[in-house]
Amino acid sequence: NLDTKLNLMENLQLKTSNPVQSLHSLGGVVRNVAENLGRLNQSVTLLSLLGNDMAGRQILEECQALMDVSKVQMVDGLATGSYIALLSPNGELSLGLADMNIIEKMDPDWLIAYQSTLASASLIIADNNLRKDTMEYLVDQCSILNKKLIIIGVSSPKTKRLPEKLQGTYLTLFNLDESQAYFQR
Repeated sequence: NLDTKLNLMENLQLKTSNPVQSLHSLGGVVRNVAENLGRLNQSVTLLSLLGNDMAGRQILEECQALMDVSKVQMVDGLATGSYIALLSPNGELSLGLADMNIIEKMDPDWLIAYQSTLASASLIIADNNLRKDTMEYLVDQCSILNKKLIIIGVSSPKTKRLPEKLQGTYLTLFNLDESQAYFQR
């Protein structure tokens, strides 16, 4: 994803222009983890989809020094994922907006194409932006392949994408809101 943080200079006033300070950075939960593992000299392969756009090309260019991005596909006609966070003057999240439509193309058939990559991995990390059927397939495949799977939460609304059965995952990381949303389904 391409992330944008907008820090409000004053309290939010609806239906008018608000002065902000902006910060743009590469994002995506799994991409962030992959970058940090790459900085620790770990061998990392990223599986993802990017739009064939300026943001997608920027992400590929900046990531290739830290991880193997040869399996990342560029998709015409869809935008690279983006996240915009509007932060109040005290730094609290006022509004988060996520355009993750491209991730809907990451279905089980997409993941099947990377079966050999999954089979050769020592650890698999996914976030719950993935579709529910893709998450279910991944959990099942990691169980069959005897692979450690870590699932990281991204937001409480996206917990509905998690499989009912999380047995077999090595680790799940969720904040309080995400955990409450998952268990109160």
